[in-house]
Amino acid sequence: MKKHLRIFIAALLLTAAAGFVAPSPSLAAVNSGVRHQVCGALSDRAKAYYGDGYDWAALSAEAGAATDSSLTAMTGPLYLDLRRLMTETMTASVTYRSLTTYWQTTDASANGGELLFYSDDLAAKASGYINREHVWAKSHASFYQLFGGADLHHLRPEDGPVNSARSNYTFGDVVGVMDSYKTKAFAGSGETVLWYGGDKTRVEVKDDVKGDVARILLYVYVRWGQPNLCVDAPLASLPAFDSDDTANDGVRVIADVDTLLAWCAEDPVDTWEMSRNDCVQDVQGNRNVFIDYPEYAWLLFGRELPAAMATPSGEAAAAAVVPDLPFNDVSRTAYYYDAVAWAVERGITAGKTADTFAPGDTCTRGQMAAFLWRSAGSPAPVSSERLFSDVKAGAYYADAVAWAVENGITYGTTAETFSPDDTVTRAQAVAFLARTAKASPSAEENPFVDVVPGAYYYDAVRWAAETGITAGTTATTFSPEKPCLRGQIVTFLYRFGEMTAAERASR
Repeated sequence: MKKHLRIFIAALLLTAAAGFVAPSPSLAAVNSGVRHQVCGALSDRAKAYYGDGYDWAALSAEAGAATDSSLTAMTGPLYLDLRRLMTETMTASVTYRSLTTYWQTTDASANGGELLFYSDDLAAKASGYINREHVWAKSHASFYQLFGGADLHHLRPEDGPVNSARSNYTFGDVVGVMDSYKTKAFAGSGETVLWYGGDKTRVEVKDDVKGDVARILLYVYVRWGQPNLCVDAPLASLPAFDSDDTANDGVRVIADVDTLLAWCAEDPVDTWEMSRNDCVQDVQGNRNVFIDYPEYAWLLFGRELPAAMATPSGEAAAAAVVPDLPFNDVSRTAYYYDAVAWAVERGITAGKTADTFAPGDTCTRGQMAAFLWRSAGSPAPVSSERLFSDVKAGAYYADAVAWAVENGITYGTTAETFSPDDTVTRAQAVAFLARTAKASPSAEENPFVDVVPGAYYYDAVRWAAETGITAGTTATTFSPEKPCLRGQIVTFLYRFGEMTAAERASR
C-alpha cells in the first residue's frame, strides 16, 4: 500500500510540474457508441478539433516519408505536425491509479458495465481482477506509469489472466503464419481472444480488435515519440526515460508497417471508438487523430490510401480517386503520384496497361534503360553496331542500351551481355543516374551502413542522397541489392529531372 501511495504522490507532483491538471472523473461523458458498428461520420467534437491549419486539406498536403521504417518516418513534416497537434492540445493528464475510475465512463458498454480490451466483453465477467493494460508494452517504451504510461488514449482495462498471457509480445499475425502456437480464452465467455507463438515473441488478437490495437499504437508512436513502432530501434534513437522508468529495449511493438496498416484497414473505426475519443477529449483535451482520420497512417509512410477502406471522414475514398491520370492504382496521395504524372506527360512511360501503372512491380534493366533514354529526349545512338548478344535489333530498349553504352552509363553485366530482362536493383538504378549526370563524388558523409567503400555504386548512392534523389529505405540503410520498383524508378527519374533543370550546372 505504501509503495502504491508513493507512486500516486509522485504522479501528482510530476503532472503538476508538467503544467497538467488532473481533472475530476466527473468531467468525462459516458461512452454512447456501439461496439463494431462502423463509424461513417466524424463527431461534432472531432470536426471542431481540427482547426488553425490542422484540417484535412492542410495536413494531408504535408509530406510523409516513403519508407517502411517508423524511425525514418518521424522526420516527415506530417509526423511532426500531428505530434504537435496532439501534444499542444493535451491540456490535462490523469494518474495511473485513477485510470480505473475514468474507464467506468470512457469504456462503458451500451449494454451497461465496462468493456475489456482484448476480451471485448464486459469487465463484470472477468476472473476476479482487472489489469491496467499498456497496449504499447512498458518494456518497449521510455515510460512506465507516468505520461505515456498513464494516458487514457493508451491504457485500457483487461482481464488479469488474458493480460498476463499477452505479456510484452510483439503484435503480428500468428494463425497461418507460425507452425505452432498457443491460445488464450477469456474465462468469462470461453472465447479465444489471443493466439501467441510457441517462441513467445508474437501475439495476434481477435480480428475485430486489431484496428483498435493499430490505432492506439499509432497514437503512442506519434504523441509520445516512441520510434520502435514497426522496427527495432537502436538504443541511441530512443527518447529519454521518464523519471519512473529505467529500461527500454527498443523492440518493435508490431511486426511491420504492412501488418499495422492491414489491421487498421480490416477492422474499421466503430461508433464506440469515436465516442470514446470524445470522452477522453473531455478529460485530456487531445484526441487520437488516427481514430478520426485513419488515413494519416498511410500518409505517414508514403503509402497509397485504400479506396475501399471505411473511415469516419470518408477521405480515403475521396483521395483515392485520380481524375488526372488514367491509372486506377495511382492515388493522388501516393509519394510517386507527381513522378508518374511527369513521366506520362513526357512519354517516358505509358503504364503497364491502359488503366494500371503497377507502381509496386519490379523493373527490368531494359525498362530502366528505356526510361532513362526517353527522359533524355530519346537521342539516336551514334553507332548502329550491335553491342550485346542479348539485345536484339528492334527491341524497344535497343537504341536506349546503345545510347547508354556510348555515354558511359552502363557497361553491361558482362562484355557480351546486358541482361535486359533481369530485375534492376536500387544500386544499379542510382548508378545509371549518377553516370548520366557525370556526377562528382559527394563530399558529404555516407549515411548508409550497407553502402561500403569500394562498391561500384558507393559514390553514386552518396551523390543521390546529397541531391535528394533518395533518402534510403531507412535513415541508415539504402538496401542496394533490393529490386527497384516502378514507383521508385519514376520517382528517382523525376527528382533527377527536376535537379537537372535547376542545379546540374552547380553540381
